[in-house]
Amino acid sequence: MALDGPDGLRAFRELPPTVVVLDLEMPETDGLETLRRLRLLDPFAAFVGLTDLFLEDADRLGVAVALSPGCRPKELIRGVEEAIERTFVESAE
Repeated sequence: MALDGPDGLRAFRELPPTVVVLDLEMPETDGLETLRRLRLLDPFAAFVGLTDLFLEDADRLGVAVALSPGCRPKELIRGVEEAIERTFVESAE
């Protein structure tokens, strides 16, 4: 878990995850720029973007699933499952 974009980039480099849940509306940090940088580090990772504002940008940058930042835990779990399905299963077919 990371508290901001730079922290997230550091954590990603140390232990690259398969799925990233990223708040695209982070305070004091540009979530879209963080997403761009993470995508450069691993173009194949699955991304779940938490946003109400940047849906078009998130889609263009390869977010597999966009959810509202206030989503319920079950919605987040379904979103992660869907991101895995879209990123790894559908792309392999």
